[in-house]
Amino acid sequence: MRRVYPHLMRPQDYPEYSRRWAKATTRETLENTTQFAALRSFTLEDNKLVDIDEKLDLYTKQIEMGKVIWPFVSTLYADNFHELVAAIKERELYLFDFWGYVPGTNTAGQSWGQYRPPYRTLKLLHDELGDRFLGMDNGEQDGRYIGAYAHMMYPDSQDGKSQYLNFYDFFAQLTDDMGHYITVLCSLNYGHYFAKMGDHIMVGAETAQALPNNNLWYAYLRGAGKQYGLLWFGNASVWNRFGWKSYTESGQFGTYNEHGPESGTSLGLLRRLMYTQYMYNCAILGYESGWFYSEGLEGDNEKKELAKPTPIGEVQRGCVQFVKDHPFPGVLHTPTAVLLGFYNGWTFPRHLYTDSVYKTWGNKPYDAGDHQIHALYTMIYPGYENAGFYHDERGFLTGTPFGDSIDVLFNDVRPEILDQYSLIIIAGNQKLDIEVLDKLKRFAEGGGHAVLTATHLAGIEDLAWFGIAEVGETIRVENASTELGGKQYDEIPFDLVSFRLTADAEVKATVLEEPLIAGVERGKGHIDIIASPYGLHADPVIVQNAVKNEADSDIPLYFDFLKCIKAFLGSCLSEQSIVRTGNNDLQHTTNVVDEESLVVSIANNGTEWQPFSLSLKEGEIAGVEEWLLPKCPADTPGYFPNVVKEKATSNATQKADEKSAIAPGDIRIFSLRAKNLDVKIQSPVKLRDRADDRYLSLWSVENLRDRILTTERLGQHFDGIKIEAKYLLEADSKFLAAEGEFFRRTKLHGIVDFVGLLNYYPKLTLIENLEYRQRDSIQAIAEIFNKMRLLGMDKALFALHRNSENSYTLDQAKQSFLNSYTELADIALDQNITLYIMSRPLVARTILWNLELPGVTTNTTLEFINTIDRENVKFCLDTSHALMVGEKLLPLLEEIKDKISLLSVSAPLRDPYGQWYNIHGPLSGSEWETEMTPLVQLARGRYADIPICLNAVYQDWEAVYRDIRLISAQ
Repeated sequence: MRRVYPHLMRPQDYPEYSRRWAKATTRETLENTTQFAALRSFTLEDNKLVDIDEKLDLYTKQIEMGKVIWPFVSTLYADNFHELVAAIKERELYLFDFWGYVPGTNTAGQSWGQYRPPYRTLKLLHDELGDRFLGMDNGEQDGRYIGAYAHMMYPDSQDGKSQYLNFYDFFAQLTDDMGHYITVLCSLNYGHYFAKMGDHIMVGAETAQALPNNNLWYAYLRGAGKQYGLLWFGNASVWNRFGWKSYTESGQFGTYNEHGPESGTSLGLLRRLMYTQYMYNCAILGYESGWFYSEGLEGDNEKKELAKPTPIGEVQRGCVQFVKDHPFPGVLHTPTAVLLGFYNGWTFPRHLYTDSVYKTWGNKPYDAGDHQIHALYTMIYPGYENAGFYHDERGFLTGTPFGDSIDVLFNDVRPEILDQYSLIIIAGNQKLDIEVLDKLKRFAEGGGHAVLTATHLAGIEDLAWFGIAEVGETIRVENASTELGGKQYDEIPFDLVSFRLTADAEVKATVLEEPLIAGVERGKGHIDIIASPYGLHADPVIVQNAVKNEADSDIPLYFDFLKCIKAFLGSCLSEQSIVRTGNNDLQHTTNVVDEESLVVSIANNGTEWQPFSLSLKEGEIAGVEEWLLPKCPADTPGYFPNVVKEKATSNATQKADEKSAIAPGDIRIFSLRAKNLDVKIQSPVKLRDRADDRYLSLWSVENLRDRILTTERLGQHFDGIKIEAKYLLEADSKFLAAEGEFFRRTKLHGIVDFVGLLNYYPKLTLIENLEYRQRDSIQAIAEIFNKMRLLGMDKALFALHRNSENSYTLDQAKQSFLNSYTELADIALDQNITLYIMSRPLVARTILWNLELPGVTTNTTLEFINTIDRENVKFCLDTSHALMVGEKLLPLLEEIKDKISLLSVSAPLRDPYGQWYNIHGPLSGSEWETEMTPLVQLARGRYADIPICLNAVYQDWEAVYRDIRLISAQ
């Protein structure tokens, strides 16, 4: 019985929804139906829009093209822009994605360029339209990053984190200019990185043109949307690598000089793209241009549009009506997730923005993991890499031998999201740290099937869980056959990792009597391991420098899966299918309404009639109804690419049995009633908010933005951070103001830790034996308070420090501390800052000075706080410090639970002689693990209103996650 997840993604169900700087668009905002976008320009005369009502009436009433208005950026600067906003509001339309931003280009004398919308204009849009303002435009900029910026990196880094920060740097200016309320129209597959930013409200793509394959592209966009909680939308362009489609005139000029009815994207492809994207559950659909005939056209500057739709307009108008008749096609069945590392930066092996091939991040050569990703995609979408390179349009949409059935996720995905899938294929060069392993274990034990290769086992401690008792050496296998399911495959040389399996593991494929594929059952599911680094052959199929990346030609597949591995992966993918079409050359989607209702699309992307037969892998079809699409005759000018027009049109106009065949260039949609469908309908996943009132200490910060960005799972587990006051002391205000703009957009809370600076000498002192030093310290702290405002942080952590070595009594020191903290509390109150004071063990006792000071134990610290008598001064219980002075944590928590405003968790070290070291170590693996774990779980369970800060010095994220596992109440 296969698992089926028939639930639409709802952004408001994500914890991120309330934490995003820009609120994600919801289906409710879009009236719970598929919307359509059109109308991308108005006429400007003397800087006024002169045809607002005329254009809106034409597009939305007279001839319905959609309610989402998608204007050019110059519209924002019209003197009467407010009239357009008022008209949009009155008609209950949407304004979407003001386009035309080109980084670094002067707008003078031309349409395109770098611009920054006036604040009052953005405020008008937000105030008047609210959620019906659908964002500014991040349009085709990931392609510009690759083509224009990545090669400027100095030097070209081979480190994924550096590449990611470089990518983020490129978009910092754009997102600032766009007011951090943005819709992204990708031109490459970097949608995950935009979706994670927090200021993008939807993700989509500019399909067709000279851009990548639609099938794989939306696997990325759906994955990004489901992972980070954003809707995705569809768009198709009338342009291609060679020109553009115009039904008003023909001619040649400009860079892409071919234009006319037979130029640009074929009408058949435009039609297939729109209905395919409808089946993909896109929230908005539309074309780039070309809806109406126009008069007086010169070049590509449109004049007055006539109230007569072109064939492009007829296709969109027909789809608008079709969606009214069929508002919900069910949820696209994507049972398989391809799981990649967060910093993978993988993109298509060739594309519009460079003549180079096989690069990630635009400047890094494919490694073996990247070639593995490509080999997997060529299995699922054969020939996808040719999109944009052929006059006959191959590659934009491909046959789908396993159905259009995958989503691409990154490994920072929430574990609950994986419950939507039945099969996960781990791909690419990534380290499976213990958090990712926990996700895989949860997935498999809950009934899922995961596949990974030997490379992904590197560094894993619990190999036995994967059915591996021992990993041996890696050997080169030559002139050998592999065997799978009784069938042998002759292979070219490849590398094999020797495995000794556990007793419960099953050998599924062999070579030289060694296991090549082994599986093990775990819980309700199972894991399969491929005993080859990536399952690829060892050597490239061609010599280096032999690739010519030219139009109308292929590029070679340097590395491919072993035949045996390809057969095995194919069986895993096929196992997830519900519907069969009987023809792997066709493209098909399966959408699930419920356990008895399916909607299936079939597309023929070729030039010949293709046979098909609908059947269920298990169960029976009790009824079939075709949802008839509005007609678009194959002999319409421009329906097929010009290079195949004669042949394809002749074939398409021939009669055939439409019950068992589909015409070239056509797409059809069928509603199926199923009987005895062997599926298990899953309940909607519930995403758990693990972050509330949890802080993580980020020690030794040099750049706050970069540190947060490269702690990529931070927001799933923490809604706040703690940083050292030293960082603010040393940074200038201009830099911190920029850091603060970023930090506010993360919506994280912040604590600034002054304890490290409060050491009496040589840094800061709060006693008045040397009054000038105390005054300098108060002034320095006040300056840091001012800088905290720049960052948007309002919590400060303090402790007391030692007394003077001589010439200052204990009573004098106590009074000094009281004076200083009272003054600091008043300064902080003016800044809306809360002070948290923790106890601080002063264990370096000698006869030279008196250490009997307040603030050493919990009780003396609480007494001291009471003497300050300020509401913005609160108590922080630090577990490490409490242990070092002999306090029993659980009884202490019960005794003072109502007085604790912050719980700081870390572990001290005690040597064999009973001597203490205040190392602030992780809880996991410490002497105090069993004592502190129930303490924290109690504080976050019974006393869930106590915020907690993991205050250890962690070496890496794995150490953080080990503590997260311990403190999370089960």
